[in-house]
Amino acid sequence: GELEPVMADVIGRMDRRITIEDRAPDTVDGSGAVLPNWTPVAEGISAQVTRAPGREFLAGGAAQDAGEIVFRIRWRTGIGPTCRVLYGGEYYSVVGQPVEIGRRDRLDVKAVRMAGEE
Repeated sequence: GELEPVMADVIGRMDRRITIEDRAPDTVDGSGAVLPNWTPVAEGISAQVTRAPGREFLAGGAAQDAGEIVFRIRWRTGIGPTCRVLYGGEYYSVVGQPVEIGRRDRLDVKAVRMAGEE
């Protein structure tokens, strides 16, 4: 019916590849340093990537872009605020719970760029 062209259009815009990872138990190395561990939730999945509108904050008296991005993906479970997204060689920390679009059709995953994460 009528939904098929709309779905094809939405999926056609999911032209970026992202990886989503969830926090795993930390490791302590020989010197006692705590090393964070991450485990893949979804690797190389399709996403539509957009900037969150109007998100700026003041830091040191200057307006700066908070780096907040929305990743629209196909609906899935296991994504929440303990997750991070790898996109374009940078990590983004998931902010809050993803927003379901449609009936288990898609998810909007809001995230903010993480400083200094490897």
